[in-house]
Amino acid sequence: MPTYAIRAIANPSNGGRVNCDPNPVTEGDASVCRAVVNSGYTFSNWSDACASTATDCTLSNVRAAKTVTANFGQCFVAERRFVVPFNSGSQVYLSQARIILEGSADIASGAELIVKAPSTRMEMGFSVASGGSLIVTADSVTCTNTRTSPSIAKSKSPGDSTCDACNVPLTLSGSRVVASAAELHESIQLQLEVLGIELDDLDGVVLDPDQRWLVLETPRALVDRDQNANSDIYYLDLLAERLSLVSQNQHGFAGNGPSRYPAVDASGELIVFQSQADNLVAVDTNRADDIFLHDLALGQTMRLTRGERNSAHPTLDAEGMTVFYDQRDGIGARRVFGQPLLEGAAAEQFSLERSPTGALLDCHHPAISADGRYLSYLEQTLDAVGAVERACWVHVYDRENGVYHRQVCPAALTESGDEVRSAFSADANTLFWSLPDRPEPIRLDNPLMAPLP
Repeated sequence: MPTYAIRAIANPSNGGRVNCDPNPVTEGDASVCRAVVNSGYTFSNWSDACASTATDCTLSNVRAAKTVTANFGQCFVAERRFVVPFNSGSQVYLSQARIILEGSADIASGAELIVKAPSTRMEMGFSVASGGSLIVTADSVTCTNTRTSPSIAKSKSPGDSTCDACNVPLTLSGSRVVASAAELHESIQLQLEVLGIELDDLDGVVLDPDQRWLVLETPRALVDRDQNANSDIYYLDLLAERLSLVSQNQHGFAGNGPSRYPAVDASGELIVFQSQADNLVAVDTNRADDIFLHDLALGQTMRLTRGERNSAHPTLDAEGMTVFYDQRDGIGARRVFGQPLLEGAAAEQFSLERSPTGALLDCHHPAISADGRYLSYLEQTLDAVGAVERACWVHVYDRENGVYHRQVCPAALTESGDEVRSAFSADANTLFWSLPDRPEPIRLDNPLMAPLP
């Protein structure tokens, strides 16, 4: 008897997976396809050969090859507002409250947007281009297996005694900054080799703990549209073996300046980085390094900082709630800020401006623990003319309890210069600083973590 293959598609690919059993299926028999949801998503519906809103779909009396697509959507408990255009692909979003499509969130030709909520509002100016598609379902929604949305994240200043972000139950582990590409598993190194990516060309690597993806910083052009001869950020889907340029402008070409220091949330969807490029977004006229956020699911990039001086060294908690970075002020001193990923939310300064002895401080290279509770950064004092002095301290702040600890930097860290990359371990017990010419990172126990009994 002939058999027929069932092509099972998850939309988007990181929203979940589809298992069909049996596959292939003998002619005339049935196959049951099941949608398995990844954390941060909710199953929406089936399309193609299946048409159902249940997670299981049965294909009966199969007599030809079939394709089934399970559509997964990010599900938000609160109201979700979209302001960025949908330029390509098919995207699904759900809300227990309401979805608002602002006038700037146009749907381009070839793009598809599927939304489901009790109420959906399209504001003046919103449009769907010829060849684009908008599917709206007005129905009750219950978010399951979701992570807290950046759109409803809250952040507190150092003077506050509580931290909403710290109290969110976490089931996700943060991505891992790899000190050296040589640390990667042999299978990943082989995969990079097959793709023509040499380990020596990688200046920064962020690895998914489940080894589903890598985010790379490299000066080497890995795609044809990278023609800027500068460092750029790439996303590598290790499962699909698909490489994407992240630091690209609206036309798909690499930006006109170097992009560095990527940081990623646990889902691998939100990627932040610093860049000198001024053409990654439509209007960027401040002539300074900025921090950018790239939403992989939307394929869109937005600028998070608008200061007149350079912003650098971004870091992001696992839930994708708040981006932390350092930014220079008018005298050249750096301050550490946190930018909640909430529409209209203002950045807040988290670093101290003066030491306990009254000296002006230069604060830089922040790191945030996966749960968003512990923030660390480096401190150095400035002399009378604003020059950075050699003395270095590690500052660790507990956002939940409002407690901070300050201690002298390890000797190797004092000599590190500006190329250091900082991170917490997944359990927040340890701080790491990776240096370009040092095979092993510098380690320091988190002084604010209570010792285990």
